[in-house]
Amino acid sequence: MGFDPYADLSFTSLTSVDLSGRDLRGANFTGARLDDVKFSRTNLSGANLTMTKMSKADLSGANLGNADMTHANMPAGDLRGADLTGAELNYAELPKANLSGANLSRSDLTKANLSDANLKNADLTGANLQNTDLRGADLTGARLEGTLLQNALTERPPGLNHQSEKTPSPK
Repeated sequence: MGFDPYADLSFTSLTSVDLSGRDLRGANFTGARLDDVKFSRTNLSGANLTMTKMSKADLSGANLGNADMTHANMPAGDLRGADLTGAELNYAELPKANLSGANLSRSDLTKANLSDANLKNADLTGANLQNTDLRGADLTGARLEGTLLQNALTERPPGLNHQSEKTPSPK
């Protein structure tokens, strides 16, 4: 199955497809259903994944820099080591997602659901997590310099040393 960068795959349905290592930068997946699709190490930078439904998705090591994942639904998604620098994740549903070691610096996770997510050693530098659900999330070893956390926490997740509206930036 061959897809080019900037391909329009909006509102398509793909099941058990392996797209690992492909160049799909700028592709449009708006409203697509992607069940058990593997995007491991795939270049999805600048892709539009708005309102996608992805069950059992594997995006480990994927490049999702500046991708739009607004309202994406990816429960228990595998995003280990993924690059989500500057990504839009507003209202994204990522409960129980594995984001360990992921780079989420400067990403916007406003009102996202990260309940019970694994964010161990994730880079959240300068990210916006305002009104984000972090109940049960593990932030052990996560980088939080300059991260906006206003109204985000309903309980104190592991790895968060103090609760504040904005973590201080390094001097």
